[in-house]
Amino acid sequence: MKTDRLLAITFYLLNHEKTSASVLARRFGVSVRTIQRDIESLCFAGIPVAAEYGAEGGYEILDTFHLEKQAVNQTDYQYIATALQALVSASGDSNAACVLEKVQAASEVYAVTNRNKSAADGHVPGTEVQLDLSVALENPGISGTISVIRDAVRKGMQLEFLYTNSTDETKLHTVDPVFAVFKWYAWYLIAWYEQKQAYCMFKLVRMRNIHISSTPVTKKHDAEKVRRELDDRQDTRRYITIKLRADKSIKMKCLEYMRGTVTEEFPDGSFILTARFPEEEYYWYSILLGFGTKVRVLEPPELIERIQNDCAAIAALYKNSAG
Repeated sequence: MKTDRLLAITFYLLNHEKTSASVLARRFGVSVRTIQRDIESLCFAGIPVAAEYGAEGGYEILDTFHLEKQAVNQTDYQYIATALQALVSASGDSNAACVLEKVQAASEVYAVTNRNKSAADGHVPGTEVQLDLSVALENPGISGTISVIRDAVRKGMQLEFLYTNSTDETKLHTVDPVFAVFKWYAWYLIAWYEQKQAYCMFKLVRMRNIHISSTPVTKKHDAEKVRRELDDRQDTRRYITIKLRADKSIKMKCLEYMRGTVTEEFPDGSFILTARFPEEEYYWYSILLGFGTKVRVLEPPELIERIQNDCAAIAALYKNSAG
């Protein structure tokens, strides 16, 4: 277990900038003192880990250190292949598909000694979990938009597009593209927005008339550093906490789509569920209305009023159309 952690720490330090002991402790689920002992073990093993003390201190591996290729084994290759398969299924990237072929071919070098065993038990290490993200390409035109973003990043050119925000305001944007990412069940463009002097997220499905401009990007962007910065950024969206009582017949649907917590259950099978959502997101509200009379919102009062008004307007619309 300690050997695995030492190797994992080595990889982490190779892939990140100077890292504090407290960050490493949280990352690997051990104490700061354990991390300090692990660093001592790495140094004793000949890995040049430099330590800097103080508020801005931390550990980093010197640039003179190079990892031997043999550190990647057959199981590691299988995990890499799984990740690449997910990328290919989510983006349709032909270059990623070619890399996947290379990795699968390279893994065969390590598979030779285990081939007989794998054939006997039917199990290849590293294949226990598979990722199929083809749902990411269900929206027409997404793969084309991703391709334009990829080309703009590679050429170091700005992107221009019309963007409609969550309040239905449409505006022309010119940005430095950094990368595209699939998260929160949707594709986003991460880009430097000069007007706001910040890295911003743009949902691809809200973008129209996207094209590469004739203007170079305003500065160089470190994609990995930007990703970490966004991951650490505090969520500033307004949230709403709802409490509802639902019929037993939709319990699994509530848990699947509302992702809330059941706080109370009743003899008839109905239950109380609480959940928290971004207030301006449309998805959860449409699901709530889709449950119809199988669910009743108990809190907050403003959501109850919103439902009453919307349902009255819908009823009036269909009453008028019938007349």
